[in-house]
Amino acid sequence: MSLLMWAAHNVYGIEHPLAYMDNAFGIDLAGSMRWQRCGPDKAPHGRRITITGINSDLDSFSVSLPHKAIEDLVKEIDAFLLESSRHPTLRKWRQMTGWLSWSLNVAPQACPYLTPLYEKLASKKFSDAGVPINTLVATALTAMATLLVESPSLRGTGAGLGFWFEWKATVHHYYCRPQQTYKCIQFAKNLTVVLALGIVTHPSSPFKPLSRVLVCTDSAPAVYAVDSGAAKDSDFMPLRTLTLRSYVMAQHRKFDLKVIHVHGKDNTLTDDLSRQHEDRRLVSFAPRPLLEPATRAQPMLPLDDLCQLRNEAAILALEPKTQSDYTRAVRQWIAFISYYRAQGHDIMYHPTEDMLSAFIQHRFRTVSSVYQTLSGLAFHFLPVMGNTWTTVRSSQLVRNTIIGGIKLKRRARKQAKPLGFRSVALVLRTAGALRDLDYDSLLFLAMVSLGFASCARSAELTVPSTIRFWDPAKLPQRSTVKMDSNGFSVHLPYHKADRRWQGSFLYFTPCTTDPAFLRILHRYLQARDSRNKSCDLLFLTRGGLPPTRTWFIGRLRRTFGSAYSGHSLRAGGATHYALQGLLADIIKRLGCWRSSAWEQYVRVSLQLQQALLNSA
Repeated sequence: MSLLMWAAHNVYGIEHPLAYMDNAFGIDLAGSMRWQRCGPDKAPHGRRITITGINSDLDSFSVSLPHKAIEDLVKEIDAFLLESSRHPTLRKWRQMTGWLSWSLNVAPQACPYLTPLYEKLASKKFSDAGVPINTLVATALTAMATLLVESPSLRGTGAGLGFWFEWKATVHHYYCRPQQTYKCIQFAKNLTVVLALGIVTHPSSPFKPLSRVLVCTDSAPAVYAVDSGAAKDSDFMPLRTLTLRSYVMAQHRKFDLKVIHVHGKDNTLTDDLSRQHEDRRLVSFAPRPLLEPATRAQPMLPLDDLCQLRNEAAILALEPKTQSDYTRAVRQWIAFISYYRAQGHDIMYHPTEDMLSAFIQHRFRTVSSVYQTLSGLAFHFLPVMGNTWTTVRSSQLVRNTIIGGIKLKRRARKQAKPLGFRSVALVLRTAGALRDLDYDSLLFLAMVSLGFASCARSAELTVPSTIRFWDPAKLPQRSTVKMDSNGFSVHLPYHKADRRWQGSFLYFTPCTTDPAFLRILHRYLQARDSRNKSCDLLFLTRGGLPPTRTWFIGRLRRTFGSAYSGHSLRAGGATHYALQGLLADIIKRLGCWRSSAWEQYVRVSLQLQQALLNSA
């Protein structure tokens, strides 16, 4: 900013420049204003942009150095090492260190190779003085040049495996990026331990045969399994298989394996290896296991930590949107009590029969969802008041106030208009005949196809429009899709009505719908797999993000009409299957209804009444 101010005064002749920046001052004289003339826009935009010389790809969520930048940097490293005097000036050292520090944005694993340069410059002050290049610096710069040429782009998504290894006062780093995403991070950590043992102890490795190997990891399952041998396989964690692999490796290659658990924030050894400090601590191998004999039970945590984890688990019992609604209910109660306390009334913040009934009457004047408000108050006050809250909530005065308010403020129920089967089938067949259908339109039609045919809720296919309410873990995954000529099915991880949190399936068969439903889903899967390979969510927009409710409802109304909403798919599917004569139990199982609530989604008509009578 100082340079810009200097240019404004000396180049453009502005006598009193005014800088729009923190801690910058100036005056604005009438008639002397001039707009910005400092070159290109400050903030570039787009899917693939270059920021401070680094290529940023928002589609793959990766950053990389341009090929020319890598070539120029390698040439500068060669010129630095081939300096005729072997004593480049301190200014050149600092320049080289700055360039290499910039490259760490895309190659963080090169950090240890930069440490010798900083150590060399630690006590130097004179910019024009020569600083000799020693063997350690030459080796580090050569290794860094090789790493920059061979390293792939740095991705912020997907899974990555890597580890540090110390051998004869030198540090070695290994990493790879698998072509798939692991659902369980503990599996990735355990797999890394086994692969690290295989690389370091392999007969063709540059290290001599090792007799003792110590693994420091923050993966508790890996530590307990290797130390005790008591492990079993599961769908997401083949722990027994990995443990046996490490045992067989240790037996055949004749080395003693020890694994120690080091909490991430206390893992100073790994931090030392990554920074290559000269004063790093040495590791001594004990003749006994580095852990006490392991048991199947987890170690006892400090009570304060356990209480904190308990509080976090209790909060997670509510959905993010429900948490927000319950918190708003408490704020409304506190505002209500605070108002009357300011008027001179001696009332407590804990609810009583008199004040709770008055609050209900007050809320009926502004909002009809009084039951949701009471649920929020119960969530916060029941743990504090215990049976007193139950007595107040179930009192005759409170119940009569609720019933009376409902009678006074009664209104007709607003129900979503169900989508007609013929309309949906016609849209899918028409779109299926188009060859140049864009990706987002194909995504929308696939969501309509699955939502209608499986009687799905719109919340099971989209995320809320408010980002803080997002929970992508609830959305269906691409890896769980099963599709053939007999039908389509995908696993739904969970929803708020699933109290066992085991999930359910969205499925349908072409014999009860139309072949166009399956064709549009098959076409979407082909387009989706070619664009998004790192994320496992089934439905993704062109930008690589899950579709929001606003995005979906907007396209739904533009396609079918403004009278439709999110529940139109679920209501339309239930009505269609009832007209087809499916039994009530089949419709309940198809839409994951656990009671007769599904009948509320079926819109009454003469045809439907006759169909229900026939199915009965």
